[in-house]
Amino acid sequence: MEIQHINTDLLTRGRLETTIIRVESPLLFWVQLKNGEQDLKELEEELNFRMSRRAKYLYIWPDQMRVDMDVAVRDRQSWRRGLIKKFNRATSMVQVSLGDWGRLLWRRTSEVFLLEERFQHLPWQGIICGLAYTGPVTDTSTWPKETNDLCRILFEGQRGWIKIIHPLRKGAALVKLEVQQKNSPNGTFDARDTLIQLGHAELRTRVTVDAYPAV
Repeated sequence: MEIQHINTDLLTRGRLETTIIRVESPLLFWVQLKNGEQDLKELEEELNFRMSRRAKYLYIWPDQMRVDMDVAVRDRQSWRRGLIKKFNRATSMVQVSLGDWGRLLWRRTSEVFLLEERFQHLPWQGIICGLAYTGPVTDTSTWPKETNDLCRILFEGQRGWIKIIHPLRKGAALVKLEVQQKNSPNGTFDARDTLIQLGHAELRTRVTVDAYPAV
């Protein structure tokens, strides 16, 4: 068994309340759906309880590890679900994707453990998103660092709502994003319109553009 991604093609085309958990650029950010927050919270609480008692029994020998293997790793003070992405055999390090949180981290092979099947039923809760019909203001293949930094300041860690415009692969979509204003529970702003007004993006006729990093 392996953890599946949320199928964005099956999600409503109405507004979905989310938390924006990580931002790399206007075309690459991660959200968690509000209606899955409690399920993830309960899963991670149980995972932390189990791993505090059973980790030594779930050790994986390095020669048994493989790419795309579901694992458990410590992230700061918590145990989280992860997926092996690649190895550095020379340093005995493993790159692990935290599919619920949209982050990559490196761990020693001795710090990567088998994920029990009971924790594989809930789909990955991180959805990879990009703003639809949005491109850089200049003819470039890379989003400017200033734009990416601004997006992190404005969006990361905030509550918001996505509306799926174009589903991509499972667990990914191009979206319209509304962000709740800081210190204003009833105030929201449109992410794309705000970037355009601030001179960091422009409206495009194509649903997406080739500007790295992107979903």
